[in-house]
Amino acid sequence: MGLELREQWGGQPVWARWVLAVYVIGFVEGTCAHLLDVARGGIHAYASFQQVALQIFFVSLAVLDPLVAVLVGLVRKEGV
Repeated sequence: MGLELREQWGGQPVWARWVLAVYVIGFVEGTCAHLLDVARGGIHAYASFQQVALQIFFVSLAVLDPLVAVLVGLVRKEGV
């Protein structure tokens, strides 16, 4: 797995590796922010938003952000 992952990252142009790294860093930071919000305020952490759809969206990002970070880290096109 490690060698295969290294080959996938190594097979990308340098600019693409930088973009992938920035994506991973951004989504990991987003994961931490949303997890902290949910830990502090529970499921109603985003109750200040009037629309329930937005509240659901931001709470769901606590799960979706790490999923995207893993997919991008594995150089899967689904992550991007």
